[in-house]
Amino acid sequence: MRPNHCISIGLFLLMLFITSCRQEVDVDYPDFEPLAVINSIIIAGEPVTAHISIAVGYEGPQLSGCDDATVSLFIDDEFAEIMSFQEEGIYRSDSIARPDAKYTLSVDIPGYKTAIGSTYIPPITPLNSFQHINFAGLNEEGVTYPAIEFSFSNTPQDSVYFDSNIILFQHDYIEFADPIYINDSVLLNEGLPLTTFSNNLFLNEQEYTMHINYTSWSASSSDQHGWVTNLYPFIFEFRSVSNEYYHYRRQLYLYETGRFPEFGVSSNAAYPLYSNVENGYGIVAGYSYFATDTIKPAY
Repeated sequence: MRPNHCISIGLFLLMLFITSCRQEVDVDYPDFEPLAVINSIIIAGEPVTAHISIAVGYEGPQLSGCDDATVSLFIDDEFAEIMSFQEEGIYRSDSIARPDAKYTLSVDIPGYKTAIGSTYIPPITPLNSFQHINFAGLNEEGVTYPAIEFSFSNTPQDSVYFDSNIILFQHDYIEFADPIYINDSVLLNEGLPLTTFSNNLFLNEQEYTMHINYTSWSASSSDQHGWVTNLYPFIFEFRSVSNEYYHYRRQLYLYETGRFPEFGVSSNAAYPLYSNVENGYGIVAGYSYFATDTIKPAY
């Protein structure tokens, strides 16, 4: 068979495949029951706030805040107050959230079921030690990257959850540093490129020391060290997070990965968002945190 003839057949089959893929497909979506949505991340030391809306079906109107809800706040199962409406579905409490307390939001919207979400804010976990490592390793292009190493106390036999953030002050703006080349056994056990973790691997230990490599996504050339990641002043925030926060943070990463997959690398699978709201959707979670003073690393 002549080469040109083979090419013609190949192009014909390719066009046939492309046109067949563009055929419209009818999909019968199941009936969707509109329910209240509560989204509230409660931070110890700050007022309790929540965003209230109504979940609608695939062909429903655009999601918007609800301004006629009655949002009741309970602290340690005791009624505390009715949260006040602010704007665009935002409700605010006069109460300042505190560690080692349970918070419950009960939302009543005319015509809908009462939606309820609860979370426990764990006590603050201070750091026992902290160290910044200017040169922790080299990436594939030979650029050095830094790391931090810190230790903290653990309560043996109790399942607890943590998260951490390196907050960089890069010139006139603030950025969260990304973890890279994860080699800490606890973070590797979590299976995701996050610094959200449980104490499952050190459940019986009194203390744990964690190592996190990070990057500022900025580098410069040095006569002494070659190409190095630029270092910026930063604050390290170590969070003691609720069970709900831990599961939500992990599921949110998978959800975003499914929505915006990286071509050829990420999965195209769809992941649902984690929710702990009864008779509704959304997340009620929270955390307390310990923060360092501003650290100014320098070569």
